[in-house]
Amino acid sequence: MHGERNKDETPAGRTPAARGETLRDKGSPRSSRELRAWTLRTLRELGIAPRRAFGQHFLTDARALEQILRCARLPQGSTVLEIGPGLGTLTEALVRAGHRVVAVELDRRLIPFLRRRFSPEDVVLVEGDALAVDFGALREEHASGQPVHVVSNLPYQIATPLLLRLLSLTPPFSSLTVMVQREVGERLLAPPGTRSYGALSLVVAVFARAELCFHLRPGAFTPPPEVGSSVLRLLPHPDPLVPREEERDAFVDFLFGIFRHRRKTLANNLKYLFPERDVDWGTWLEARGMAATARPEELSLRDYLELAKGMGLVGERS
Repeated sequence: MHGERNKDETPAGRTPAARGETLRDKGSPRSSRELRAWTLRTLRELGIAPRRAFGQHFLTDARALEQILRCARLPQGSTVLEIGPGLGTLTEALVRAGHRVVAVELDRRLIPFLRRRFSPEDVVLVEGDALAVDFGALREEHASGQPVHVVSNLPYQIATPLLLRLLSLTPPFSSLTVMVQREVGERLLAPPGTRSYGALSLVVAVFARAELCFHLRPGAFTPPPEVGSSVLRLLPHPDPLVPREEERDAFVDFLFGIFRHRRKTLANNLKYLFPERDVDWGTWLEARGMAATARPEELSLRDYLELAKGMGLVGERS
């Protein structure tokens, strides 16, 4: 597996015995059946029922863990940010592959268990809400200017706003390998002219190039969610399409505004969004080679960038 250490290798400064005692004090499950049984037993011993409000569906497919690591393609000894480690199943896979994990967990019921399970040299636990955590400060504190990769099963209830927070960080993360609802994944990857194509497709493309790794059925989790899941890998653009942060924010707002009324024509959308501008939007669009009757889903990211430049929302790239 690319980026994974041989099981007998140990990063400098860590002894196999000490590391093994922390990770395997009760024996680590290997098969999906063992992992599912271990998850149910551990939740029962902790007196914890999964919280729907936290989107808690624990991954219990052992093969999926291997697939996630292959998808992430992490360099040896990477620093990895994980959101919502839960019982630490993915966390353990990352540590065993030789990586150091910074894990952000909101559910305080799980923190004591995670502290017992992992050595602080392997896993830094941060209790907090991922929608409020200062990821820039966290990266500065725990990565010392080194590249940081995101590998996470994102809580489904907050996956979209959280992903946008992660992508908009400057400088960007080196890569993001994330699990999301399959429907969200389809929207992220959708090309122009398709039903799933929308503001989210465009906004993610502003920040990164996204690729599908694989899909997961609901039965891969305990308890199973009502929907399927997808694992995606996103590589942030080294040269931002919209370099200035304030212009990027304006462009993102513009995209979400356009798709708020996706059945309106482009000309009517612009008239609705910018009532203060005395412009014949149909003529304005046609002068730029775009049909006034076009619908939002018919335009590409390049088209929207040209529109935004023409309206003064963003400037030319230097």
